[in-house]
Order: sequence, then C-alpha cells, then structure tokens
Amino acid sequence: MNKTAELHSLNQNTELHSLNKTTELHSLNQNTELHSLNKTTELHSLNKNTELHSLNQNTELHSLNETTELHSLNKTTELHSLNQNTELHSLNSNTELHSLNSNTELHSLNKTTELHSLNKNTELHSLN
Repeated sequence: MNKTAELHSLNQNTELHSLNKTTELHSLNQNTELHSLNKTTELHSLNKNTELHSLNQNTELHSLNETTELHSLNKTTELHSLNQNTELHSLNSNTELHSLNSNTELHSLNKTTELHSLNKNTELHSLN
C-alpha cells in the first residue's frame, strides 16, 4: 500500500512537473507571441511613421505646388495689370490723338473764320 501510494505520489509529482514544464512552455510561447506582437506593433508603427513622413512630404509638395500656382497667379495678375496699363497708355495716346485732332479742327476753324472775316473786310473795303 505504501509503495502504491508512493508510486501514485510519484506519478502526481511527475504530472505536476510535466504540467509545470507545459505551463512554462505555454508561458514561453505567450512571451514569444507577445515579443512578436511587439515587433509587429513596432513595424506597424514604423510603417505609420513612414506613411506620416511620406504624407508630410506630399503635403510639402502640395504646398509647393500651391505656392507655385500662387506665384504663377501673381505673374498672371502682373501680366494682366501690365496689359491694363498698356491699354490705358494706348487709351491715353488715343485721347491725345483725339485732342490733337480737335485742336487741329479748331485751328482750321479759326483759319476759316479769319478767312471769312477777311472776305467780309474785303467786301466792305470794296463796297466803300
């Protein structure tokens, strides 16, 4: 009976030791999985950081494009303003030309009036 009890106890101890080893192995597997999970999380985080860096570069590129568009818009505005100034200068030239024409007409009218007055004076002189 004692030998049977000792054998039973030995079996229990062996099972317990085996159970402990299994528990340790299971714990080791969990730790390995956790370590692997941490590496995966780090890799995922690294990917997110890389995506964020790429996103920042894309944002900078987009911002650069907007700045270029704005610079281009400013050049277009300057060109449009230059065109308006050219049109204004042309308008001024046309106004000056029109004014010159008016002055020429007025000068011509004065000559005609003088000539007409001269004719009247001649007629008056002739009448006398």
